[in-house]
Amino acid sequence: DTSLTTLTIPQSVSSIGPSAFYDCRNLESIYSYPVQPVDISNTDGGGVFFNVDTTSCTLYIPAGTKELYDRAFGWKDFKNREEITVGVNEISQSITRLDCYPNPFVQAIFIEIQNPRQVKITVDIYNMAGQMVKNLVLGNRNERLHLMWNGTNERNEKVPPGVYICRMNGQSKQLMLMKP
Repeated sequence: DTSLTTLTIPQSVSSIGPSAFYDCRNLESIYSYPVQPVDISNTDGGGVFFNVDTTSCTLYIPAGTKELYDRAFGWKDFKNREEITVGVNEISQSITRLDCYPNPFVQAIFIEIQNPRQVKITVDIYNMAGQMVKNLVLGNRNERLHLMWNGTNERNEKVPPGVYICRMNGQSKQLMLMKP
């Protein structure tokens, strides 16, 4: 997915499939929380991050793990590696968050985004057929965004009631538009 700009790999991840992040050219930051780098050496030449710009994408890793990541296949290719303190509070404060309310909604839904690292944010609404209905934000880096979607498409026409997906970078929330 070329629209993915931020990736979070939770501490519980023990494997990553080949080509999992193939062609994610817009990745700007990866938060890898495993203390032991995930082994990606069995991925036919490091295909997990094929076409990811490892010179500009920053890899954030747990404090004290720099030497492990410096030696790990695939991970050592990232030129910008920063150690971060990992704790429950630090993780929740550093991750971009997406909240949508009220849900279900009739007239409008409010979309709040907390973007503490000020990464580029893109917010799109999709229908269940996977077609983009409306772009709400493209490339915004504000720390906080307060948006509203009034159930219209790009031509400002009302869309039918049903289930829609609000997608922000790699996160998504299901939205339920009800009949008035």
